[in-house]
Amino acid sequence: MGIDSVGIELVPIGQELIEARNVLVNEFAVADFQAIESWIKRKPWQKSKGSQDFNELKITAKAYPPETVTQIKKYLYCLNQENSKAQKVLMFALLCILENISYTRKDGQYLRWDQRSGRRYGAIPFDKGKISEFDKEIVLNLNEIISDSKGETFIDLFSSTEQPVKPGSIEILKGSCLDILPTLKASDFDLVITSLQQI
Repeated sequence: MGIDSVGIELVPIGQELIEARNVLVNEFAVADFQAIESWIKRKPWQKSKGSQDFNELKITAKAYPPETVTQIKKYLYCLNQENSKAQKVLMFALLCILENISYTRKDGQYLRWDQRSGRRYGAIPFDKGKISEFDKEIVLNLNEIISDSKGETFIDLFSSTEQPVKPGSIEILKGSCLDILPTLKASDFDLVITSLQQI
């Protein structure tokens, strides 16, 4: 709607998503789009001899097939050879596909584990079905990001004239709203939107 906004986000993945959106809308130039399109065509991770390890939590250990782990490591290595804007978008694409290429499925606040992972919870074995291939999913997602981002204007849903409007800016404040809200001036904001989580 063309409204400038300030968001407070505690969760790192939420911060990553918002930052990727800002980069795509406000900073990406033609050369940056071409760099991502080149990745789609060349798939540089396939030929990479380098790899970069990534941290795992105990709860997510062995979440991916071994060949997928290798591809993720090579993808991360190649990603770090790009400029900071491309890195942000390439990481965003990776975050978007993790569930599809893993043995897991999010179920409320829990992870369900496919029996092929070697980890089993509950009496009834869980079969996730087909686990997507890394190359297919990452290329599909990068294509989707390019397609969604090529439009330079958004339609104002609340306007009867349907005139395109320039997207507003989003400033992200990283941390807990309990710490950040008291530092903000009430007079700086026209509207406050909060999320409600049931306890």
